[in-house]
Amino acid sequence: MPYEKLKEKYQATAYSNEIACNPLSYILRKAEIGYNLSSIEWEWLEQRQLRKMIEMIQSQENYRSELRRAILTEQRQLLAKQIDEAKTKKIPKFGCAKGTFKMTDNFDAPLDGL
Repeated sequence: MPYEKLKEKYQATAYSNEIACNPLSYILRKAEIGYNLSSIEWEWLEQRQLRKMIEMIQSQENYRSELRRAILTEQRQLLAKQIDEAKTKKIPKFGCAKGTFKMTDNFDAPLDGL
């Protein structure tokens, strides 16, 4: 995204129109692709009193962080569900017939009926 468009998006249009190779351009592009800013970058924004931009980027970082946590929680739940389902399936242990294994619920029953 061109530098001028990023300045509009992050409400930094009042910031001087320097060449695109400057800290603001770098910070905006970094924020746009979802990289968290470093403490030096936050400090740079603070020194220039770019409050609106800081709030917007913080909001995006918080949203991405919450989304990551939600995805990890969902992954854990799905994995736990798969593990539970695997535990409830009968694992073939005996009753071999023609190369296939079958599980019996009645261990006293003859194996012929499997």
